[in-house]
Amino acid sequence: MFKSLARFFADGGIILLPVILFILLTAVGSLFYLIFGDAFFNTLFGPAGVMLLVAVMLFTCYGVSALMNLPHEEKHTASSHRPVPGGRRKSTMCHSAPAKGKSISVPPPTAPYQPLWKKALKGMVIVGFMLIPFLGMPGIILFICLLIIVSMLPRAQSRFMRYQQILPTSKVRSMATGIVELEGRLLAQKQIQAPLSGQRCIGYYYTIEREERESNGKTHYRLIHEEKRCQPFQLQDDTGSVSVDVERLDFHLLATNKMVRRGDEIAKEYLLTRETTYLMIGQAARRNGELVLTRDRFRRVFGIAPINNLQRRSKLDALFGRARYFIVVTAMTIALLLVMPIEVQHRQVIIHFTQLLPFASSQPASGIIQ
Repeated sequence: MFKSLARFFADGGIILLPVILFILLTAVGSLFYLIFGDAFFNTLFGPAGVMLLVAVMLFTCYGVSALMNLPHEEKHTASSHRPVPGGRRKSTMCHSAPAKGKSISVPPPTAPYQPLWKKALKGMVIVGFMLIPFLGMPGIILFICLLIIVSMLPRAQSRFMRYQQILPTSKVRSMATGIVELEGRLLAQKQIQAPLSGQRCIGYYYTIEREERESNGKTHYRLIHEEKRCQPFQLQDDTGSVSVDVERLDFHLLATNKMVRRGDEIAKEYLLTRETTYLMIGQAARRNGELVLTRDRFRRVFGIAPINNLQRRSKLDALFGRARYFIVVTAMTIALLLVMPIEVQHRQVIIHFTQLLPFASSQPASGIIQ
């Protein structure tokens, strides 16, 4: 469905976008008017309504731009898998270990990949924060729930850990197409040099943090640079080996190989090496008649982690996983009780639910509530 919409907008369907938006907004506005009456238009043409319309327009622009970029991303992905003439790849980054007594040199910052839907979600959160003074108690409840939901959204590592618990470990020789979990060691024709230790490795993750002290004496660390590099490699087990497309491969639970401190800057490096046994989760797809492990674009999971660190982390997650949900439910319940209009009369607790609705005073809504 998304590919069809992408082709539609890319082939000239963008001209019909104003008409489509007008029809959708008219239908939604008519529905809300039937429910809330004149109070809906009074709110719509106020500050809250204007901000909401702006948020809808921004969200629509981000969505359409993401759909229009989908065919270009597919072409770019296809072209990136073409073999380079001569079988060599030029490296554009080079690091050397910092000299003793000198500050750590910070390379030019590389912008991390961020999907457009995340940018749109951040914009919606900002608009929702601005709407709190106009929505009253419902706005406070909505904002608290939004913060809790955002904090519970699965990230790359949490998705990786979830699939690691439910997927069976496959062998390279018997694996089928689709999402798979494999264990083995890494083989690479070429290796790269780690930026701090100078050690030869298949891949590394390199960060520089700056220590900052507040006026009250508290210390926190701010990430000022991060870099990830990985050479093409194969994952080998006792039945065979499979090639891995390292594009957008996530590193998880890597131990710190070396840490260097110079002044208020702390540099760390994490390595992928041949000697360690790893677990990988990704999508097995056929390319030129051979299976290749790549990123699952729909499940958004493609990661690698050392077996030893993964086993220790799984035990901790089993202990603290349920406690996290209990704390979230307790926090939501307490927040709801604090903002709930409660009145005690003759030893009876009365909750006025109608005061929580912003359109409760309008004629259609009051008839529905009563």
